[in-house]
Amino acid sequence: MKNTEKFWDILSSRTDQVANKFAATYSETIKKTGIYLKKSDHLLDFACGTGLICNEIASNVTSINAIDISQKMIEIARNKAEKRKINNILFEKTDIYNEKFKSNSFDAILAFNVLHLLEKPQGVIKRINKLLKPNGYFITSTECAGENRTSMINIVVFVLIKVGILPYMSFFKTAELEKRIKNGGFSIVETENYYNHKQPNHFVIAKKD
Repeated sequence: MKNTEKFWDILSSRTDQVANKFAATYSETIKKTGIYLKKSDHLLDFACGTGLICNEIASNVTSINAIDISQKMIEIARNKAEKRKINNILFEKTDIYNEKFKSNSFDAILAFNVLHLLEKPQGVIKRINKLLKPNGYFITSTECAGENRTSMINIVVFVLIKVGILPYMSFFKTAELEKRIKNGGFSIVETENYYNHKQPNHFVIAKKD
């Protein structure tokens, strides 16, 4: 865990620069996410990073708990919110298993670009289900590198993971990802593919069964 935190702390200063290359994907993701939110909603943004999503949708909801394991990411996200005078987001360095988060307490949970980075994604998906209120929404996007496994970039990434330079990553296919979400107690409402590096960033809206 410590090595993973350190990796994301180091990457935090370059995260927004990298994200700018996929500005259209982020814009469309924010737009689609907003459709499923209500002003009365209480949200959890799991792995919020530098606040690329939560800061943009804060005005759509009552409150957001934005969490990440990287202190540097949290600091950047909080600073951006303060500059924009966004005051309904609580930023915190923690993980989704923090016992302060109670069952049936959130109207929606966001998990953008994180499921493929988890060694035990199924457990996290079940935890998300537990934290959601009945009929709550799980909104996620996930890099599905398994759809383009033999590309040069994915071969390089695989090697860097094996030698310990990059943290763990799953090479999901979209069908496998959807199956995991369904097995976690959700019905899929909507999906969309956005293509980064010639492979799908799979956007999923799922509803708690």
